[in-house]
Amino acid sequence: MGLTLNTLVQAGWGILLGRLTGRDDVVFGTTVSGRPAEIPGVESMVGLFINTVPLRLRMDPREPVSALLSRLQEEQARLLDHQHLGLVEIQRLAGIGSGEIFDTTTVFENYPLDEGKLLDPTTELRTLSVDSYDATHYALALMVIPGERLHIRMGYQPDLLAREAVESIAERLLRVLRMLVSDTDPQVGTVDPLAPGERELMLRTWGGARTEPAERREAVLPLLFEEQVRRTPRPSRWCTGTPG
Repeated sequence: MGLTLNTLVQAGWGILLGRLTGRDDVVFGTTVSGRPAEIPGVESMVGLFINTVPLRLRMDPREPVSALLSRLQEEQARLLDHQHLGLVEIQRLAGIGSGEIFDTTTVFENYPLDEGKLLDPTTELRTLSVDSYDATHYALALMVIPGERLHIRMGYQPDLLAREAVESIAERLLRVLRMLVSDTDPQVGTVDPLAPGERELMLRTWGGARTEPAERREAVLPLLFEEQVRRTPRPSRWCTGTPG
């Protein structure tokens, strides 16, 4: 389908957010970089030109995953010429207030790094390792680093989220990504981030087992009302008054 790995990650994150929040229309931040020609003098500027812009993903439970992935990539491709706009400008153009429009972000760290060039045989200087450290002011930030194996890191605000909750979200994301790359091409509504044990917990423990007799479960409201009257025939107290 000619899809990028970044599209797959964005779709997986959007579907997971939708499941966690109970919505079919979600917005999260995504970090972009580039040197758009629209900026005067961009050819002489120094810097990474990194910008965080909102990504909106609308989901139809009946839509095949392959169609959602293609649609998402096409929508993002049409926005390439506008990714240099800052959040303040985007909010102004969209008529949104100064508050944050998303509290989770995705970052695809596709920086070129040739480890073979870290050692320079012409000098005595040797680079033994390369590490990077960063922080996020968003509640939750997803960082994806491609390579021979896909590496996923999550940054979070500990005063908003517990480590156990973030680890659970990461496990659910992996389950969603595995379903997105499966050969079955499921519908979006069937992509389930819950593990079998979690679903059993929700249905049986949190949801409560239905133990009433089958005939009572099938009763309609008038019959249940009559049954209650027979059990408690005491007169009700009414508050009466005279209309003014």
